[in-house]
This record gives sequence, structure tokens and C-alpha cells, in this order.
Amino acid sequence: MKKTVFIIYLVINSLISFSQKSGFVKLEQNKFEEAQEIFDFFLEENSENPTALMGLASLYSHPKYKNYSIHLAFDYIKKAKNSFLMLSQNEKHEISDICDEKKINSYFDNIEKALFDYSIAKGEMELKNFLAKNPETKFKTEIEKNLLLYTKLENLKLENSIEKYNQFITQNSNFIGIKVAEDERNKLAFQQAQSLNTQNSYSEFIEKYPFAQQIEDAYNERLKLDSIEILIETFRGNAERNFYGKNPPENLNLIWKLNLGSGQSKVKDMPKVWQGAGWTGQPLLVSEKGKIYLLQGAYDYNLRKIDTETGKVVWKYTFDDILKGTGTLWVNKKAKNIEERYIILQGSRYGQNLDPEFDDVVPSFRAISYISGKEIWKMSSSKTLSYSRDVDGSALIINDTAYIGLENGLFTVFNPNPNFAKDTLGIFQPQIYSQTWLYRKRDYVENSSNLVTESSPTLLKNRVFLTSGSGHVYGYNLKTKHLDWDYYIGADLDGSAVVSHDDKLLVSLEKEFIKGQGGVLKLNTEKPIKDCIEWFFPTENKIFGEWEGGIIGTVATNEHCIKENNFAPLIAFMGIDGWLYVIHNEKLAQGVLVNSPNLDKKLPTPEFVFKYRINPSISSPIFVGNKLIAASSTGIYLFEYDENLHFKLKASKTGSNFEASPIVWNKRIYIASRDGYLYCFGE
Repeated sequence: MKKTVFIIYLVINSLISFSQKSGFVKLEQNKFEEAQEIFDFFLEENSENPTALMGLASLYSHPKYKNYSIHLAFDYIKKAKNSFLMLSQNEKHEISDICDEKKINSYFDNIEKALFDYSIAKGEMELKNFLAKNPETKFKTEIEKNLLLYTKLENLKLENSIEKYNQFITQNSNFIGIKVAEDERNKLAFQQAQSLNTQNSYSEFIEKYPFAQQIEDAYNERLKLDSIEILIETFRGNAERNFYGKNPPENLNLIWKLNLGSGQSKVKDMPKVWQGAGWTGQPLLVSEKGKIYLLQGAYDYNLRKIDTETGKVVWKYTFDDILKGTGTLWVNKKAKNIEERYIILQGSRYGQNLDPEFDDVVPSFRAISYISGKEIWKMSSSKTLSYSRDVDGSALIINDTAYIGLENGLFTVFNPNPNFAKDTLGIFQPQIYSQTWLYRKRDYVENSSNLVTESSPTLLKNRVFLTSGSGHVYGYNLKTKHLDWDYYIGADLDGSAVVSHDDKLLVSLEKEFIKGQGGVLKLNTEKPIKDCIEWFFPTENKIFGEWEGGIIGTVATNEHCIKENNFAPLIAFMGIDGWLYVIHNEKLAQGVLVNSPNLDKKLPTPEFVFKYRINPSISSPIFVGNKLIAASSTGIYLFEYDENLHFKLKASKTGSNFEASPIVWNKRIYIASRDGYLYCFGE
């Protein structure tokens, strides 16, 4: 009988031991809920069960457990250690395959160290709590030493001395609260900079304490003292390419004009004289201590800073060739001096004295100081399958990273900060993060090496979009840092993509390389590529110069007029066919389908609103307030419209060829012409 009872006892204990062991197996498998059920079950039977307590300590200290708590883990392991000491030798033997003195002490040491590290990270109060709960800890001496330093640090706050903070930090570099000391020192230093409130005080703070919590505030306060505000920073005004200025004039009176001169540049290896400024050639605008300045690139090789009140030139910087594109203004908040704080990124043609076929270095993209007009760095456009090494596009800058498509067909992501530039190929070049082809090899055959990207990148949600001469609309994912969107049209795409008010992409296309007509596509980039077209509006095929039809410029939206005046969402553009078009962005023409650009299917088309013959144009129109301004090969036109979408011509000036894009600011229109002049019209 006794033997039978003893056997039953052994079997039961074996089962109990096995069941508790299964809890640790579940832990190893990350089956946390199942493990907790097992350990809780045995604690209900015996609240002093050291194995179950150790199991819960292991559970709550597991970094992947959703209810992770190093405090609870320490409470459980402390209790497990005490419970184990109370067991008889036989009881210890029964659980020895799961829990022995060596194992439980190892668990205790590891969890105690984790709690100590946690307390160090949290600071003074947590260390005090740790010591109160565990007065015999092996970390007692270290904790008491650091608590004494915390007391000294508290006394430093009363002395209000940066010098004494620096002495304390130097003498106690191993102090666990050293970051608290540095934060207090930095806080005091920033307060002193604020009390002086000068450029030098903030610059000194930035130089001495580059990792301070107040560093962004210091940058911003220094910027305020510059009294410089960027009004129109890039082509079409913003990252979405849909802002053109504010407060339009009621007429086109000539206020002043500035002679931009002329320059010689090669076309198919033959020299040609170019006058004034042309496509895209839009000015940029800056307010400096309340005074408005304009930045204009021109065909005489010069980038100019111009006083908008008088039309007088403040400075000019000379490139190696004509400037066709529009620059981008960037505020480099981290610059060491004001000269490098406001930077213009500007492209040009490849260079009159260079051979794009054979020269290794073609510095056709540059950074110029807005303050002084001095060169900061140059970027070389490398040789690719594309025939061009010019730069017409305007860079897009997001969080101090620049994005641009070069005419060599490379989408380039780079750091515009001169602090990271270095000598490469004999010139001082910016840091390049990545370069990606904006064409496929077969595009080289189909497009006869016309693989140029002349457009400017556009931001829509988490992607940067570019239109390419290779016929693609590409999307670069800002999270993955790769091109992950590619809609192939086949046409030469010169105009920049524009974001509409409903977060769609508006793309203008030329007639070249397609079977059908050029025009405007509206793309929904959230849909699969095959279903992304919402509508297509075709323009007439008509030959003008080198073009056979379609649209060369960039479309305009009345995005900001919608917000200000509650107008219907409109889109305007000019075609090679000689018409200015206005269409409705949201309404479709009922019962009307049009041929796709490649004549392979029928597509919806938007509702027509208004058109006016202004003669062929490669310029881009603008909406500002209730005004629409359009320029063409024969003049400039000012229209007004109302909430009923009635358009009327308010004023026009004919006799000049305008290819550049205008901007508007405070009753004045600024636009360059191919007749050699930059004009200021308005009131």
C-alpha cells in the first residue's frame, strides 16, 4: 500500500513538473498568453510557487511581451528567490529540472540589472525608488554616488552659471545624469542668446551646442532676424506646382522693363543668338526687410537679382551658357553664415566652350548665394544615352534633400548643403545620394535619344513625380527611396506634372512620338496603372516651329482661388494650336468619349468651359484670384472670371513673343520675353 501511494506521489509530481516546464516551452515559442495561463494556474494552487513566480518574472521581462514590465518582473523574481529559500531539500529536488538556486539567482541578477539600467535611463526619482525597493542591491554604491551628483546638479540651477555647468559636465563625464546637466546648460545658454537676440548670439549658440533641444528654435530665431521671406520659391511656386502669386492687377500698364540682353548658344552644333529669356524662365520672388526682389535667369548667361520697385539689378552671376529654366530658392537653416543661408539652385545649357559628347565635366547646375550672388558649388551633368546635358528643371527640396531630373535623363537625389560638398572631377560638387535612369534602353531606339527630362519634380502625398521626354510619368517613393510608379504614355512630356485640388496628377503632353493628339491627362496615382486615367482633353494637331501640336507648357489650376472664393475647380493651358483652353476639373462632358493619345481606346473628357485664340504658345498660364493671365508668341492677356464661369478679356499687350511663365505679386505681373526684356506690368 505504501509503495503504491509513493508511486502515485511520484507520478503526480512528475506531471506537475512537466506542466510547469511546458510554460517555459511556451515562452520560448513566444506563446505568451498560453504561458501566462499555465503559470497563473499554479500560482492559484500555491501563491509561493517559486517555479511559477520565476516563469512570470521571465514573461514580464520578455521584450516582445505586450504587457512588458520590468518592475513586475523584478517583484516576481524577488518573491521567487525568497520562496525558493523557504523550500525543503526534497522540494528543491522535485523542481530541480526547472528551477534550482543557480538558475533563480541568474534570473534575479539579469532582471535586477535590467531594472537598474531602466532606472538610470529614467533618472533620479526612479533610482530612488529602485534603492527603496531593493536596499541591499549590489548597485547601491553606484546609485548613492549618482544621487549625490543629482543633488549637486540641483544646486547648480540656483547658481545660473554656464561656466559652472561646463565644469560639472567635464568633471563628471560618467555621471548617469550627464544629459540632464547638458540640457540645463543648453537651456540657460539659449536663454542668454534670446536676451541678446542678435545674429551672433544665435550663431554662437548653434556652433557651441549643435545637439541642443533648442537648436531648431535657434535656427528659426536667427532666420527671423534676417528679415528675409521667400515668396515664390520655385517653378510654379510650390512643391505641387500650383501657386502663382497673389493680388492680381486690373490692367497691363507697363511699369518698367529691363534689358536682359542676348547670348549665343548652339542648336545642332550651329551657333544661334537667343534674346531675353524664354521657356520656362519664370522669376522667383523674395521679401527682404519689406522690400521685394526678383531673381531672373536669362539668355545672356546671367542670373540676376533685381529690385522690383525700380527694375535695377543688384547683382548678376554669369554661367557658361544660356539659362532656360527656373531656379529654386532654398533656406539652409544650418548654414554657418548668411551668405550660405539663402541659396538659389539654377540650371543652364551645357556650356558654349564644352563638347557634351566628349567632356567629362559639364557643370550645368549650380548653387548661387542669394545674398551676394557668389558661386557656392557646381554639379556636373554626366554623359548618358540622352543627347542633352542641360538642366531646365527646378529642384524640389523636401526636408533639406533636393530632387531634380536632369536633361541627361538621370533623376538625382542630393544634399544641397555646401558643408557636405567636396572636390569631384576638379570642381566643388554637392553630395549625391542617388541617381536613377528616367528611361528604358528601348526608349533610346523609339525616341531617337530624346530622353531628356526638362520638367520639374512634383510632390503628391508620399511620392515625387516627374514627366520625362522618354514618354514616362515616374513616381519616386519617399519611404522606399525607389521609383515604384511608371505610367508610359510615349509622348514627349515637356510640362511639369501638377497636383489638382482633389490630389490627382495633371500631365500635359506634346504630339511628338504618339499616333493621336497631345493634350492633358488627369491621372489617379492611387489606382493601378492600367486604370489610372480619369480623363483626357485633346488639343488640335498643328505645326508651329519644331512642334506638331499638343502642349509644351505646364497646366494651371485655380486651386488657391477655390479656397479663397469658393470657385469651381478649373484647369487652364495653352496649345501649339493657338488656343487658350479652360476646362472643368471635376465635371465630365456627358456622353462624350475621345480617342486616347495612342488611339488604342476611348476615354472620358472633361467639360469645356472657355477658350480664346491667343496664337501658338509654349508658355504656362496662371490663375490668381479671379484673374487668368496667359502669354503667347504674340502677346500677354489678362482675363477675369466669376462664380458663373463667365470669362472676359480685361486687357492685352501684343507685339512681344512670350515663352516664359509669369508670376503675380501685389498688383504686378513679372514676365520675361524673347524680345530681350523683362517686363513689369500692372498697377
